[in-house]
Amino acid sequence: MRIRLIALACAVALAACDNASPSPAETNETPLPPPAIPDVSNPGIDCEPEDAEAFIGKTVSEETGKAIQAATGAEQLQWVLEGQPVNDDYRPNRVRVIYDASGAILVVRCG
Repeated sequence: MRIRLIALACAVALAACDNASPSPAETNETPLPPPAIPDVSNPGIDCEPEDAEAFIGKTVSEETGKAIQAATGAEQLQWVLEGQPVNDDYRPNRVRVIYDASGAILVVRCG
């Protein structure tokens, strides 16, 4: 009797370890399509840095920021104090303005 119980327990344990999943045909479910990959080749208006050099040396202000965005065509503006850490993500529609403690613009670059 004990041997039968042990054999039955082993059979149940082995059956629980069966990892085979039913195929979609067996479950009458259609498989999900692969996820769509977004097109990031042109996420918006790209920043054009050619006219940005004219702002080097100017003072940081809201008006200057709007003028920099208008000149570069950037959708996003990021003010960065010199020495402040920034992330390395590249965004073609962003203009990054680096300024010093006195508020003078040192660098204007896209990305």
